[in-house]
Amino acid sequence: MSCGSLRAGDAAGIAQLFAPEGAWYPSNFRVGVGPAAVEAAWAESLAFSPTEAAWTPDRFDVAASGDLAVEHGSWGDSGGGGRYVTVYTKQDGDWKILGDVSTRSLASGGAPQWAQDQLAAWYAAFNARDAQGIAALYAVDALVGDVRGRAAIMSMFRERNRDPALLALAQRLRAAARRALDRHARSG
Repeated sequence: MSCGSLRAGDAAGIAQLFAPEGAWYPSNFRVGVGPAAVEAAWAESLAFSPTEAAWTPDRFDVAASGDLAVEHGSWGDSGGGGRYVTVYTKQDGDWKILGDVSTRSLASGGAPQWAQDQLAAWYAAFNARDAQGIAALYAVDALVGDVRGRAAIMSMFRERNRDPALLALAQRLRAAARRALDRHARSG
């Protein structure tokens, strides 16, 4: 399935991006679990969509097995923004959405300016796929998960961001959603 259905505002086509057991937990619309419920939730969302939306991934984690991945990021629209987590599963060679959760929040989360600046630097390095830039933001002996030190952090980042199919799927979904929302706003 291509993302054409998202561009066309086709809730049934969007639901096909989800695994059969997939779930969508949007911040302001009904929850959808399973194909029919995901389609109904997307139909409601598309009928009431904002005029603009943007999704910015912060990180992708791919399981060692290669069949499960998690994307973390932020999103924003004309009404505000928040955070999201999308879990992908590989089924028959294709990445499908197993679960997608979003929440509305303050842009800064109430964090002090120095923390917002550090986070912005981290996002910029991540989006540029700059492993060295990310590692430089950590203390020399920092511990991230079970990885210690800047060199190990750079290696971990490079390793976890190698699956081009997953990265391409996330980019296509965000671009298609943006086009669908634009089209919906123009037709509204």
